[in-house]
Amino acid sequence: MPELDDFQSNQDYEGAISLLNHKLRAGKLDREQEDSLQLWLAHCYYRLRNYDEAANVYIHLMEKEDAPAELGVYLACCKFYMKQYLEAKAIADKCPKTPLHTRLMMNVSLRLNDEKRILQYHSNLGNSLEDQLSLAGVNFSRMHYQDAIDVYTSILTTSPTLVGLNIYMALCYAKMDYPHVAYNLVKNYLRNFPESPFAKNLLLAVLYRTITSKTTVDEKSELARNIDQEGLTMVSDMETLLKQKLYPEVEYLCRHNLVLFKNCETALQVLPSLMKHVPEARLNLILYHLNRDNLKDAMSLCRDFEPQTPYEFLVKALTCLRYGQENNSREDLKTAENFFMMVGESGLVQAAYLFLAAKYDDVITYLESIEAYFTNDDAFLLNLAQAFLMYKNYVKAEEHFVRVSGPERDKLLYKSMLARCYIRNKKAQKAWEMMQKTNDTFDRFSLLKLIANECYMTNEFYYSAMAFHEIENSDPTTENWNGKRGSCAGLFRLLINHKNDPVLVGQMREIIQLVAKKTHSNCEFLLKVIRLWGESHNVNLN
Repeated sequence: MPELDDFQSNQDYEGAISLLNHKLRAGKLDREQEDSLQLWLAHCYYRLRNYDEAANVYIHLMEKEDAPAELGVYLACCKFYMKQYLEAKAIADKCPKTPLHTRLMMNVSLRLNDEKRILQYHSNLGNSLEDQLSLAGVNFSRMHYQDAIDVYTSILTTSPTLVGLNIYMALCYAKMDYPHVAYNLVKNYLRNFPESPFAKNLLLAVLYRTITSKTTVDEKSELARNIDQEGLTMVSDMETLLKQKLYPEVEYLCRHNLVLFKNCETALQVLPSLMKHVPEARLNLILYHLNRDNLKDAMSLCRDFEPQTPYEFLVKALTCLRYGQENNSREDLKTAENFFMMVGESGLVQAAYLFLAAKYDDVITYLESIEAYFTNDDAFLLNLAQAFLMYKNYVKAEEHFVRVSGPERDKLLYKSMLARCYIRNKKAQKAWEMMQKTNDTFDRFSLLKLIANECYMTNEFYYSAMAFHEIENSDPTTENWNGKRGSCAGLFRLLINHKNDPVLVGQMREIIQLVAKKTHSNCEFLLKVIRLWGESHNVNLN
């Protein structure tokens, strides 16, 4: 019959638990033997990530007389992995100050954002392998990726057999946007351990990230040579991986990534159940709703979400921004502004904060300083164009809007902003032509309303009258008639001041015909005044 050491060496913790429970039920054990078996039982539950059961065993042992003091630290470790950080802290504060206690409290302090205590416990770390690995993990969590790499490199210098650290380094390089380095490290690891589920998942994640982010890769790198071929099989490779027996955390991560690989086709079916296991699941579900303009659903996921990383702050800021704009909520817009400001004082994030703070000149100054690096980036061009638009530099805004070449050009928001620039730059005809080429009924009607009002405010009365006429055909209200009549009167006033302008004369003739088509109580009087003026000033308006 296999003994405990056999199960441990094969990492068969479920088998070990069965054996330990059998021995405990058999009885005839003294206190020392029973406690020893209970400790091994807790250890096996812990290795299986069943922290709840492990915690129960430790609590049972701690209730005994003369229980070892270090049991409290083990229990606190379980509470940490159960994400009960305050409880873990309260338990650990009463425990002996051992190296394990120091490592645990440094990580608890990190989760509680207690910077002072992070530094305190950091200074108490020693040079042991466990302490250095814990330090690297904290550096990774704080996004100090290069510091983590330096620690791992130092460990590998003295302990070259710990090849698994290459995977941790690959994670760091992936986070730092060095996909070719991450790819090489994972590939080398898989040549020695081809069945590693975590490494396989990381390799696929690096491929996905490189493809979707359009990251520039060194043409001579192994990644550049393989990405096209390996990118074609990402979905099937992940589906094959999920057929293996995986640790729950790895399975959750793989299921999450498969949703992304399939362009979020199953996001609503899969991601909600993964949110308590994979932090990115909530973020990607929020982005899924944002991309489909389901702002209410995105905001409901964000309300009770406390961001921890800059990326999480950005997602929440973006959600509050979109929701605040849609619902005219100054409170949500202010929240978005605060979150953008919290992320950092430099870069594109700072530009977003300045934009929300209506400091458009500062936004322009910063974005123009880095424009040379984003000449073909649609997102960047849109951001800079919008800043120029809000700063009322319509010429520059138009220049940047027309350089956008991707799918954004088909969206109503883009067309509305470009139409406004055209009109303000005395190119109302271009705005009109863009509206005519728009097939979506709702978008077309929205553009008509924008053209009608913007052209009226800028004395482009011909196109204003044309737009109000189209609107009135669909929505024959007094308000729309008054808009058309006002535009007609405005065009007439321009003609009075420039009666020899053949363009204005031609436009006036067209508008007279439009007004005459729909009878209205004030219609005949308006047309009579215009025609009598034409006759008395020798201007043919027939």
